Amino acid sequence: MSSSLRRFLTLFLLSLALPSVANAQNISVAAESYILLDATTGTVLAEENADLRLPPASLTKIMSSYLFFQAVQDGVLSLEQPITISENAWGAQVVGSKMFIEVGKQVSVADLLRGVVVQSGNDASIALAEAVSGAEEIFAEEMNRRAAQLGLTNSHFKNATGLPEEEHYSSARDIAFLSQALILNFPDLYPLYAEREFTYNEIRQENRNGLLSEFTGADGIKTGYTKAAGYCLAASASQQGRRLIAVVMKTKSTRVRESETKKLLTYGFNHFNNITLFSRNDQRTLPVWSGAATEVSVQPASDGVYTLPRSEKVSVQYFPHPQVTAPVAAGDVLGELQVIVNDKTIDRVNVVAAEAVAAGSRWTQLEDFIKINWLGHGNNETVLSQW
Repeated sequence: MSSSLRRFLTLFLLSLALPSVANAQNISVAAESYILLDATTGTVLAEENADLRLPPASLTKIMSSYLFFQAVQDGVLSLEQPITISENAWGAQVVGSKMFIEVGKQVSVADLLRGVVVQSGNDASIALAEAVSGAEEIFAEEMNRRAAQLGLTNSHFKNATGLPEEEHYSSARDIAFLSQALILNFPDLYPLYAEREFTYNEIRQENRNGLLSEFTGADGIKTGYTKAAGYCLAASASQQGRRLIAVVMKTKSTRVRESETKKLLTYGFNHFNNITLFSRNDQRTLPVWSGAATEVSVQPASDGVYTLPRSEKVSVQYFPHPQVTAPVAAGDVLGELQVIVNDKTIDRVNVVAAEAVAAGSRWTQLEDFIKINWLGHGNNETVLSQW
């Protein structure tokens, strides 16, 4: 498993452990399914029918692009590499949106990627799928394997384009977390999604994502439409160091998908903050008994960054182990931090040893045994309200 995939899975599993703070304020969205996600913490800020399986139309291409980007990152493809266009990928035969590539011609991977990302070209998607896997059907199998690796439980893909096909579906939640993984794992290629137009074969096409020019900080991601799917949009925007991802599925028009996505993003930026409560690099010390040293440095097992409504009352309580006795190994759990929001615990994070402490001499062990058992020493405070 790649380090980038491990990083995403860590964030994804953390998001499952944290409660959704949706509906902290009332919001109504004209979409059959939607979700709003903080991209840093994975916290869901608003959702409705987010696990409903729906035709994703060209939102499918987010998964296709994930695998295309992975192929470039892994050296399977290079941006300058020419791809010979097959009859299957020929623009004249492929239905729906297209880049207008021609059979037998050679097109660079870089141009094909723009054809997928900017122009939503079904022909470009098929050409790259064949370049990566040999055939679109085999590529679809890889899409499903990667979906399983990313924990996307309500997605199944039959093609690289999103054209209607039985058993081809996804959900707003899956698309949102897939988008989060795409942004996290491919920072060098993700900026393609912010490009507003691309000209190929003397045909200029504009990016269908109107938010790129209409919403501050918007830099992606993908639109989609089929009769069965309705009008869909997965969007991301950054403002003042925060990134949000919004997905709306099955809206009634291009105008509605854009207005409802703007509504979600505005809601998220206006009503929530990201708060850093502690860092894994923060260290404290605890007394150690019967050890070669009398103290051990401890630190949180992970960073404590939380997305919370602006008005919430937040505190962190520290519960150290009442007595630490050597030997201690680095990474041993020696306490716990509890994040309290409005008098309710929303998260628990282990406090671990930052270093090892070996057992002390027999004399030290005897001396500390007497102090603990006869003199009543050795108990740390049960709760420290501030970390």
